[in-house]
Amino acid sequence: MARYDGNLAYKLPLHNYAEPVRPFDPIEEQRKRRAAAQAALVKRQKARTTYKILSSLRVKKALAVASVVLIAALLIAIPVWRYAGIMEANYANVRIQNEISRLQRDINVRDGKMLEISDLMRVREKALKTFGMQTQTADQTMNLVTSTRTALALTQLNEALVDPADTIEAYVKGGR
Repeated sequence: MARYDGNLAYKLPLHNYAEPVRPFDPIEEQRKRRAAAQAALVKRQKARTTYKILSSLRVKKALAVASVVLIAALLIAIPVWRYAGIMEANYANVRIQNEISRLQRDINVRDGKMLEISDLMRVREKALKTFGMQTQTADQTMNLVTSTRTALALTQLNEALVDPADTIEAYVKGGR
């Protein structure tokens, strides 16, 4: 360091001064150790408190993220699950409709065969051609005296010969 007196700089002589030797004081040394231990303890407690606070914040953030992901998954899963149920029901409906149409075709085929077999005019023609049945002659015809009730039944029977499908349908409906 320089000291100025006027224009000239006064330089201090450099001497090696040794530090004064102090006498050893055990009480002062203990006080320093205790203060250092106390400072280290305070530092550790601050670090532990900071770690606990940060840990609780991390846990809260993790729970928040997990809840958001869970809610998003539920919001996606519920419509997908409902759509899957709807699709399954649709497939079941299509299967049932196909089964109904197949059964309806079978019923129509069987109805056609039954009408074909039970058509009285066809049966008469088949009997005439195949089995050699002959038509009745005038001397084979008999006139019966019957009540009006029987005559009505015969009239209905003659009408049935004209349209056998109606007779079969009336028979089936009347039998139920």
